[in-house]
Amino acid sequence: MGVIMKTTILKYIALLIAMLILATVTLITITHGQYVSIIVECSVNNCKCWSEVVKVPINTLINVSFIHSVHLTPEYDILMVKKDGFYLYEVWTQSFGAGVPVTPEDAGGGKIEHVGDFVVIKSINKFLGKQISIDIKNACNMTIIIENHIYNLNKCRGVLTLKVP
Repeated sequence: MGVIMKTTILKYIALLIAMLILATVTLITITHGQYVSIIVECSVNNCKCWSEVVKVPINTLINVSFIHSVHLTPEYDILMVKKDGFYLYEVWTQSFGAGVPVTPEDAGGGKIEHVGDFVVIKSINKFLGKQISIDIKNACNMTIIIENHIYNLNKCRGVLTLKVP
């Protein structure tokens, strides 16, 4: 291969690297500093037991895990928070029926995969709203993880609310 061809190839590689760096810097600039506050609260009989505000980057995933009250199997619902509210992102389940999506269409889209003992509906992206209220009086082993905040909700025997103001 000639010297001119090697020089041309090296110029193209340098150009591609520069474009990649520019794209990465642009992406970081676009997402840098974009946070959303999530209000997490538990109430019993419309009386607020506790409330906390968590500030997280946009597109943070929230893991809601519990033992399904009918099937008695673990379920994991993965939510994504954006400026306009919450989106259902993934559902991990071991059983179907009684409120559990059976097809991606039931969950609002996505694709089905099998991971170990779980059926996973991925890439759902279904908008749930700016506020989610979950009656957890009968919830078993319910935990919510928002970044490094872990909420064990076994003592909250009322309604869990997640809000984006």
